[in-house]
Amino acid sequence: LGDAMLRSQQLQQERHAKVVELLQLATSERDTTQQLKHLLKSQELLLKADTLPETVATCLDFFLNLQADPAAAIRRFAAYFLEHLLLFKPSLSLRCSVAIASFLSDSDSLVKDLALKAASVHHGRALYAISKEKDASESQ
Repeated sequence: LGDAMLRSQQLQQERHAKVVELLQLATSERDTTQQLKHLLKSQELLLKADTLPETVATCLDFFLNLQADPAAAIRRFAAYFLEHLLLFKPSLSLRCSVAIASFLSDSDSLVKDLALKAASVHHGRALYAISKEKDASESQ
């Protein structure tokens, strides 16, 4: 049991390090197509079933801040990412609320469409998370 936990912890650390590296590459890249390639690779790692929500949470702000990117293609990716994040890591739903609301008022129609899909996934998960928080606070 101890070895399994140690291996899992090591996997999470390695995955986090790789994602950070990919996000740094995306940030330093001037070409949007190359940025998107790095972002997609990081998404693939973060949304794997064995990636813990805590590991994803350490990088989540980077993706949430993409809502302010001047390139519509990057904002489209970010809205798409949020929808999939909510499907695979629903415990992070409340952290995504503000970004989804921002994407819903984006000037790009595709971003809005993708944000609408994310919002529909978000709704049920956010209500569930709020009810769990309320239950926890009432039981204290």
